[in-house]
Amino acid sequence: MALWRSGAYDFQLVLVTEDGRVLVTDGLADKFQQEDGSGYAYETISGNPA
Repeated sequence: MALWRSGAYDFQLVLVTEDGRVLVTDGLADKFQQEDGSGYAYETISGNPA
């Protein structure tokens, strides 16, 4: 995450966690939709840490 947030390289991320979350960067967020029954919770992550 630190490398992506640093802005040194231009790329997007999709991360799947063990607890069933799909984390997508804000540049890809419009490409993903939550589907009922998928078992995954989709979250958008920003280049600016909260």
